[in-house]
Order: sequence, then structure tokens, then C-alpha cells
Amino acid sequence: MRRRSHMSSSRVVYIQTDDFESLKKVNTALLDTAIRAIEQISPQLKMVILQTGGKGYGLEFPDKVPINPHLRENMPRISEPYASKILYYSQYDLLTELSKGKDRMFAEARPDGIIGFTPVGNAMNLSQRIGLYLTIYREVHGAVDVWPKLRDHFDLVGKGPGFDPVPMEKFVKSNINAWKKPTETHGLEEKALEEQNWPFVRFMLIYLDFDRQYNLTRSREAGFEEEIDTADRYLKAWERMRKAKILPLRVA
Repeated sequence: MRRRSHMSSSRVVYIQTDDFESLKKVNTALLDTAIRAIEQISPQLKMVILQTGGKGYGLEFPDKVPINPHLRENMPRISEPYASKILYYSQYDLLTELSKGKDRMFAEARPDGIIGFTPVGNAMNLSQRIGLYLTIYREVHGAVDVWPKLRDHFDLVGKGPGFDPVPMEKFVKSNINAWKKPTETHGLEEKALEEQNWPFVRFMLIYLDFDRQYNLTRSREAGFEEEIDTADRYLKAWERMRKAKILPLRVA
């Protein structure tokens, strides 16, 4: 991580593609264009923050590369041929090159799944997608197998997992009409459901079902010392979504 005390930043959009090579090429070019454009209008730019994620630790290839928690930012890059598939490496190298000879540095942040609130749809926000999924599931079945604290928040009754679970995206698509009732009753944002990346959340919850704890030393050194229970973070985010008309109000 490379840091300076003064910060000026801008958000860059991520574009999903169907293969590793095009994903890396498109998003590295996107970052390149953005930084060069910002330099033209903000010559005093001091800091760029690159948000990457667990792919930098090889989490997409747990059966091919060693995953050794606790994961640290100073770990070496994963081995080839898998390293060439990581778009974040390409973006990091680009920022390194673009920062040479300039009074500007950059920092890389590597979060895992993001649990939080935004008033608009966010394809990377696990709490929003899980909340919407559980809302529909409650309308259809009224019971679900999830973590007890999250389950209780939606007044659901837990049950054991089945042998042939239905993928989240398939369940939502086949029960899209179940979203209409809470939408009409509570005046919710109809498009909230359309903005979700269901295959991604299923990937995070199902395919990343292995130990991948992060080392928080660098985060603590940067001043981020607050701690909150994971389930409580979900509940807080969901309550904010209710106020923003993204999720229905709880029924007593």
C-alpha cells in the first residue's frame, strides 16, 4: 500500500465481461482513461484509491492456488497461469506506472463481501441482495435456511438444507411476481430487484465457502478500529434500506 496524507479521489465504473482476458483489458483501459482524464482537470491530484478484492488472493481458484488465512496485503501474487487472469494486478501495475515522476501516490483496498447501505442499486452489495432474496422467499415459502439472527429478522422459520437447492438467480426469476405484493403494499422501488447481480451473490455465499479471513493489521494502522458484529451490520443496513423504500417494513 502506498499512501500520502492528502487525498483527492474519483469513482471508476467496473464493466463485467465473459472471460478473464477481456475483463482485464476492458477494466484496465477504463482505469487508464479515467486517471488521464482526471489529471487534465485536477493537476493537484494527490491520491488515488484502487478498490480491489479477494481475487487478488486467488479466491477464484481455491482448488488451484493455496489460500492461507489470515490474508495480508503484502502476500506475494498468486502463481501463473492464474496470476495473468487477475485484473487487479493489471490495474495496480498501471497505477504504479502512471504515478512515476509525479507528486501523487495510490492506495489499494481489498475488502471481502460488502455489507452496507446505498440509496441506489449496487450490484456488489451483499446485504441488499440477501435482503431482497429473503423478502421474496418469505412471500413464497415463509421459511428459509440461513443464519439464525438474519433469519429471525425476517420472521422466518429455519429448516435443514435440501439435497437439490435452487440457485438464487433462478428462484428470483421464477418468483418475480412475489415481489409485486410488497412493492405495492409498501411503495417500494420496483427497479431495486432488477439491479441485482444474483450470480455474484451465489458465488460469494456458495463457492467461497472456505476459510478466507483477512488480516486487519494495516486497516487498524490506518485508524479503522471500529468493530461490529457481522449480523448486526446486516440488520443495520436492512433498516436503512427500509427507510429508503428498498425493503418492506417489518410486520409485527
